[in-house]
Amino acid sequence: MNLRYFAILASWMIWPIAASASPTPEEAIASVEAELLPTWWIAGEEPQATTLNQRMFAHQTPALTVAVVHDGRIDWAHAWGMANMAERVEATPRTLFQAASISKLFAAMTALSLAEAGEVSLDGNVNAQLQRWQLPASEFERHSHVSVRRILNHSAGLSVWGFDGYAPDAKIPDPVALLDGAGNSEAIRLFQQPGQGWRYSGGGYQILQILLEDVSGLPFAELAQERVLDPLLMSDSRFDQPLADDRRAQAAVGYHNLMQPVAGGAHLYPELAAAGLWTTPSDLARYVIAVQQIHAGKRSGPLSRSWVQAMLTPGDGDHGLGPRLSEDRSRFHHGGSNAGFRCYLYGTLDGSHGAVLMSNGDGGGKLYAEVLQALAKIYGWEGFEPEIKTTVSMSSEQLAAFAGQYQLPDIGTLTLRPGEGELVATSTFFAGETRLLPEAPTRFFDRGNRESFAFELSEGRAIAVTVAGRLRAARVGD
Repeated sequence: MNLRYFAILASWMIWPIAASASPTPEEAIASVEAELLPTWWIAGEEPQATTLNQRMFAHQTPALTVAVVHDGRIDWAHAWGMANMAERVEATPRTLFQAASISKLFAAMTALSLAEAGEVSLDGNVNAQLQRWQLPASEFERHSHVSVRRILNHSAGLSVWGFDGYAPDAKIPDPVALLDGAGNSEAIRLFQQPGQGWRYSGGGYQILQILLEDVSGLPFAELAQERVLDPLLMSDSRFDQPLADDRRAQAAVGYHNLMQPVAGGAHLYPELAAAGLWTTPSDLARYVIAVQQIHAGKRSGPLSRSWVQAMLTPGDGDHGLGPRLSEDRSRFHHGGSNAGFRCYLYGTLDGSHGAVLMSNGDGGGKLYAEVLQALAKIYGWEGFEPEIKTTVSMSSEQLAAFAGQYQLPDIGTLTLRPGEGELVATSTFFAGETRLLPEAPTRFFDRGNRESFAFELSEGRAIAVTVAGRLRAARVGD
C-alpha cells in the first residue's frame, strides 16, 4: 500500500478547509511555480510533483500568463516564459494572445446586446435577417429552423467544427464567401434538424458574424468594439486580423513546440466571431467580473441582468448562449485553441472567484489544466480536484482491436496504435503523441488531456469511438 499516495490524496480532500485564509499574490505565484501535479491520478501510484518550468518544457509551451479574479476584482496577473523566443522577448501580463474560441463569448454578447435592443431576433429564422447570403434550403428544416439562439448554444445543426486559419501571406477569402467553402474549410450547411441536439459549430458563428454586420451596417470588429469591448474597458483587446502595426510588438508568437513557431507568424482568422480576438488574461478577467456582477444585479451593461441570466442558462451540451456551464451549474467557462495558442476562462456564478490562463504553445492546454488545478488547491476552489483512475491490464492482442484511424466530422482524424499496455494516439487536431490507458474493456482515458474514449465493438473489433462523451468518430479504412 502506497501510504504517501493516500496522504497526498487526503491533503486534497481537506484543502478547502485548510485554505480558508487566502494567500497573498506572491505566495500563490510561488506555489504555482514550485509544484504542479497531474490532473488525473492512477489509483495506487504516487503522483510526481514537478515545477512550472519543468511542465512548460514538457508541454513545449514558451509562455503562460494568468489572471486571478477574487470578489469582483483582479487579484493578480502574472506571466512566465518567452513571448518571442527568437528575439528573447519575455512575456508580461500585457502580452497579447489569440483568444481563439473564447472569441465566441464576445460575439455572443454582441448579438445579445442587439437582441436586447430589438435589432436582432433570437428565435426567428436567420435567413430573414441575412442580406448578403442565405443558408441553402435543406430537408432538415421541415420542422424547425436555424436561429441566432441555436447558433449561440450550438444546437442549430450546422457543420464546420472549427477553422485552421491562414498564413499571413495566404490569399484570404471574403468572409461571406467562406460560408460556401471558398477558403480552407468546408461550406457551412445543415447536417441535422435544428434544435435536435448539441454539436459545436464554429461555422454557425461565421453565419452570425455576417448576420450581425448585415443588421447593424457595421464591420463586425467595429460593432463588437462598440457594443462590448469598450464598455467592459478591455483596452488591450481587438478583433485585429491581421494585427495593427502598432500592436505587433506586444503580441506573442505562437509555437507548435519550442523549436517550431507557427510558420510565417500567427495565423490570420477572417472568422472573427469564431476565433479572431487578440487579448490579454486581464482583459478577459474584466469580462468574467462583468458577467458575475451583472448576474448578481450589481451592475448593468453591455447587457441587463435578465439577459445575462438567459445567457448563463444551459441547454444541450451544457452550453448557454455563448459560455458553457459546469455540470453542477456553479461555473461558466470556455476554452480556446488556435494554431500555436491555447487558453481558458472561467468564473463562478456566485461571483467569488475566477481565472484566465493563456499560452502560446500547442501543448498549452495540458499545461493550463495543471496550473488551474494548482490554483484550485492554493485557494480552496472546488471542482478542480484530481480524478482518480483505475487501470486494467490489456495484452497487445487486445489493444490491436482498437488500433486504426477514426474520422471526427469537421475536426480531423485520430490514429491509434498499440503500445505497452496502452494505446498511442496521434491526430490532426493535437500536437505530438498522447497515451490512452485502459480503465475497462472498451474504455480508455488520456491522463494528460483529461479526455475519455469509449469504443463500440463489432465482432471483437472497434468500429467507432466516442471522445469526451459526445464526439463520435467512425473508423475508416481497414
